[in-house]
Amino acid sequence: MKYVMKQALLSFGDDFSVKDEHGRDVFYFDGQVLSIGKKIIVQERNKQEVARIQQRFFRFSPTYSLRQGKDEIATIRKKLFTFRPSFVVDVPGPDDITVVGRLIEHDYKFLRNGKQIAHCSKRWFTGKDTYGIEIDNAADVLLVLSAAVVIDLVCHPKRDSTFGNSRKS
Repeated sequence: MKYVMKQALLSFGDDFSVKDEHGRDVFYFDGQVLSIGKKIIVQERNKQEVARIQQRFFRFSPTYSLRQGKDEIATIRKKLFTFRPSFVVDVPGPDDITVVGRLIEHDYKFLRNGKQIAHCSKRWFTGKDTYGIEIDNAADVLLVLSAAVVIDLVCHPKRDSTFGNSRKS
C-alpha cells in the first residue's frame, strides 16, 4: 500500500494529510496548538478520531506515545548515541520497529526483526513537504504513518506554521 504524506503549510500547528495511491484522503494528523508539549489527533477521512500522539516529558531523547483510547499502543523515541539518527517504535511484545536511513532527507526504512516492512521516500515528489510511504502490511499503517509524523517533527523542528514563529530545540 502506498501513501502520500503532506504537511499542511497554512495551518495553526503541525498538521499532516495522508492520501492513498489513488488520491483519496485516508488520515489527517491534526496538531493541537494550545497544548503543553506536542499533541496530535489522528483522524480518519470522516473526522473520526482514531488515535492520539502525545509528547512525553522528562526523557533523555525525544519520546512520543501513540494511544488509541486509553490504551498505549506504541512509544516512538529517537535513539541516542548512534552514528546516524534512528528511531524505535516500541510496541507491546517483541515486535518493535526500528527506523533507519537518511531521516532528514525523508529517505528511510522501517525494519521489524531486520526485515523491511515499510519505506519512506521523497524521491518522486517535488513539493518541499511531500513524501511517499510504502507499507507492506495493512496492520502496520497507523504505526508507520504516526512514526513518520513524529520523525518529521523531531528532525525538522524549526518548520512551524504557527504565526511564522520558529522553535528552538
